[in-house]
Amino acid sequence: MIIILFLLHAAWQQRVSYEIRAVLDTDEHTLAASADLTYYNNSPFALDTIYLYLHANAFGSRQTYYVREAGKMGDQRFERMPIQGHGGMTVDRVASNAHALGFCITETILAVPLAQPVIPGDSVNFTIDYWLRIPRELHEFGYWPGHYEMTCWYPRVCVFDAAGWHVEALHPLGGTYGEFGRYDVTIDLPADYVVAATGRQVVHAGREFASDLNDRDNENVSGGRKRVRFAADDVDDFIWVCDREFGVRMCKVENTNISVFYRRENENHGENACQYAIDAVSRLARWFGDYPYGDICIVDGFHRGGAAYPQMIIISMKEDRLTRYFEAQLAGEIGKQWFDAVIGVNGSRDGWLGQGLAAYAAIRYMEDKYGPEYSLMKTPLLPPLSLEYCHRLYYYVMQTNRLEKPVSASAGNYVDLPIVYESSIRSKPALFFRSLENMCGRDQFDGMLRQYYQEHTFKHARPEDLIGICSRFSDHDLAPLFDSFIHTTEFCDWAVKRVTGHTVEIENRGDLRMPVDVLVRTASGEHNFALDGKAKDYLIELPHDAGEVTGVAIDPSENTLDPDLWNNHFPRRVSVKPVFDFDWPSFSTYQIIWSPYLWYNHYDGVKAGLYVFGDKFADFDFVKGGYQKTAGYVRGFGSGRDYPLLNYQTPVVFRDGLRVRLRFSGSRSRGGDYISLGFASSLGRPFARKPQVEITNMLVYGGLFTYAGLDSIDWDLGKNVSLDNHFRFRYSALNIDARLAFAHHALGSDWQYLKSTFEIRRSFAIGVPFTVRLFVGKIFGAAPVHEQLFLS
Repeated sequence: MIIILFLLHAAWQQRVSYEIRAVLDTDEHTLAASADLTYYNNSPFALDTIYLYLHANAFGSRQTYYVREAGKMGDQRFERMPIQGHGGMTVDRVASNAHALGFCITETILAVPLAQPVIPGDSVNFTIDYWLRIPRELHEFGYWPGHYEMTCWYPRVCVFDAAGWHVEALHPLGGTYGEFGRYDVTIDLPADYVVAATGRQVVHAGREFASDLNDRDNENVSGGRKRVRFAADDVDDFIWVCDREFGVRMCKVENTNISVFYRRENENHGENACQYAIDAVSRLARWFGDYPYGDICIVDGFHRGGAAYPQMIIISMKEDRLTRYFEAQLAGEIGKQWFDAVIGVNGSRDGWLGQGLAAYAAIRYMEDKYGPEYSLMKTPLLPPLSLEYCHRLYYYVMQTNRLEKPVSASAGNYVDLPIVYESSIRSKPALFFRSLENMCGRDQFDGMLRQYYQEHTFKHARPEDLIGICSRFSDHDLAPLFDSFIHTTEFCDWAVKRVTGHTVEIENRGDLRMPVDVLVRTASGEHNFALDGKAKDYLIELPHDAGEVTGVAIDPSENTLDPDLWNNHFPRRVSVKPVFDFDWPSFSTYQIIWSPYLWYNHYDGVKAGLYVFGDKFADFDFVKGGYQKTAGYVRGFGSGRDYPLLNYQTPVVFRDGLRVRLRFSGSRSRGGDYISLGFASSLGRPFARKPQVEITNMLVYGGLFTYAGLDSIDWDLGKNVSLDNHFRFRYSALNIDARLAFAHHALGSDWQYLKSTFEIRRSFAIGVPFTVRLFVGKIFGAAPVHEQLFLS
């Protein structure tokens, strides 16, 4: 049965034609429109009801599914918005052949029962008259002063395929899903607005497209208003944006017209965006296939980040001077034109299929344009940083905290941890496709993607479609690998288990069976081996005349989904650099940074020494590192005193909702010594909108033996040994701190006391932000002066 349904899905696809006439009221922020639709039933099923999305209703009240889900994610914009800023769509009439049809609206779904079923191979025409209230300043859809972004503005036919009607609610995360078809759209609006839209503007004979965009006094203008008309074919959505102050810059590459619409303050960024688009379109066309539409609009909008639609990209056109982040982001949005617009992907269910390939394409773009390091940094003052490194960091944090969900999970499953969604649909898939490229070779993998793109242009695609093509054209059996990647959170953990003489033992401690390359170095040179990834353990034996093994590197290009790359090398990789030559934390190398120290004060005179910092990646809160050490030695030449320092930290437990670290600290000051040893624990899932708890338990020794360089009013000589316990509770704008320190002669302390403090802080915003703080404390017994409470 499943095979039959799949064949049916592959054999047919519905189509729809829209003719929409709309009038924009910029005083009331409303739109009155009429849409004539023709729905073509290419399926083998008779349909008695047609379903359409009314996505604008997602912003109609504080009780909609969308708004409630956004609230759970921490997005409070809509809840704080006055009711005058809400949006929504009212359907006044649905008719077919001049006969009124009944209809039913369930929040964002319009159901239209037909007078007679539309049979296979036939079509049905109907008209929808509707009225739209445009919401205020929502990055998905809305208006700003002199600016409108119209993304959810018309009744859009839902997809019907072998799985039935797709009537999913609109989610704050995830995209949408629409039928491909033709659009003919006429918009009546004030004459001083410049309009960008999907498709191509239908202009009058003898007029150029650019002049028609910018001329407010053409023959289509009447009474301070104008009508603009756009036509688009083989697209699954239609978007338009208008602004009073838009400037337009136009260019052309690979038979594609690129129009960049920028707000006046971003004119320079608009010029750069045009060049970036030329560079991206030319590369993607060469790698994956020609862009089939003749036009792309890149629009300066108020989106947080960017959003891609057919022939339309809305992006905040702000470029900083230090990084190439804007360019990389724009390249990713252009990548979505290939894999998430030309190819129709269910954005709510299979978002990774379109966005993951687009993210992979952006990595390729940055690499091809800026060389092997494909740096995101413009300034030489900071070390190179690649886009692939950023995606790997995202995936590393999610994986080591065990926050991952299978990429097959629908967008609605990420409400509790929306940050994980970004990793699931972009970072992890981009790294996975990078691994496939390494396995198959770039030429073969590009051939697979070109075939996928060619076969599914203007068609809906599912993961099975890409898997089938990759399986047909690859030398590897990729179906089991795809299955693990899509439906599980399995990962690789390749490790050098043992090296003895001429043999190397290798194991994969993870469950993802991904092939890997191994580089073995001996006295006679380098030897390469390919492991198929199907077994857990491998034994590599080299001939005796090759000499003994001196080094091993598993996955030397670091392309596998392996969050633990440190055990991929023998011997372990170590780098030593001065502080001015520092690098970003490495996934595979223990990094040691050293820095000289030189200072002067009246007590020590000249102080000189050396500090060394070592870390396995970086280790703090939700970022897992290891064996973090700081060691230093400074000598005061005037006082003759030595100041050694040693700090150490490493995780001992690191899993979902619990992170425990061992900590040690020891140092010498002017008056004495300080030593602490204990554990720091963090409870609660990072990034979740739930309480976070931190508990620190330390045994602390402080020995003060001289007042040299100190004020006796603030310090007491002697040994103070205490058990210090710190509890911190954080939730939303509320912070609670409680501390309890216990000292006793039995611990070797010269004092006996119990010191407790309690603090509550709460942040508010009533016009201006402010914080209310309550602090209380009490000491039972006798404590040294420097441990006593003072006015807080």
